[in-house]
Amino acid sequence: MILNNDYVDKLQCSEIYSICGNRIVMYQVEMTDRDLRRASHLSNLCWFHGQRIADGVACLSPRKNYTRFCFFNPDGSFELVCGNALFAATALLSNSSVNPLKIYPFDIPPLELSDEKDRYTITTPVSIGYQPILVESLPPSVIHNTGSPHLVVQVDNVASVNLPKLGATVTYQLEVNLTIFSICNGKILARTYERGVEAETDACGTGAMAVAVETNIRSINSSSIIYPGGIYEVKILKTFPQPVIALSVDKGAALPRTVQIEEG
Repeated sequence: MILNNDYVDKLQCSEIYSICGNRIVMYQVEMTDRDLRRASHLSNLCWFHGQRIADGVACLSPRKNYTRFCFFNPDGSFELVCGNALFAATALLSNSSVNPLKIYPFDIPPLELSDEKDRYTITTPVSIGYQPILVESLPPSVIHNTGSPHLVVQVDNVASVNLPKLGATVTYQLEVNLTIFSICNGKILARTYERGVEAETDACGTGAMAVAVETNIRSINSSSIIYPGGIYEVKILKTFPQPVIALSVDKGAALPRTVQIEEG
């Protein structure tokens, strides 16, 4: 990617990470909770001359004993958690002497980021949905909240679904992400249409966790969730009173992107 000096100046203390093809601007800043929640203007970092170059901005703000985390979609909307951004945070903060790291999003319990030998792992509680919802031609499905809400739908073949069309309908009507999955030769394949991005993403960490919740309810083995952009490993560590999930990705899937500066 070739960016000019103006954009690089905007980045300041930021880096762009690619996690399974999902591009995240990682922004480290000292800011109060009040100001951080209002910092939707940082979503401008996702855009360059009218072109979207990132799928969101993750903000990391240090506190005395923990790190505050929040996320903004490219349209400026606030998101409690982005799974891929948490993997990027683990990579970014990997030089810390504390392992696992405690990350505190707003309004939900803290979660742990672990830097292991060959992978990064997120451990977090999630919320299960129970009320079936009918949308368009989709079968009755529920919304699971894994830090970001996902309507999770099992389909016969993820490749044959017109996800942009269905996703646009779901995000407009329900203001949630749409994640579909199918089982092919014993493997779980998934795709996610993200709210706030209004497009399909190559891979989605919170979507993978939502699929793991749904398949666990259906007694389907879901140790691996395969997206077009990469593979997540999932373990459900606890189911009662609230499920706790460990989501892992290979370290090679969470890399900073090089920003090249145009001369002049």
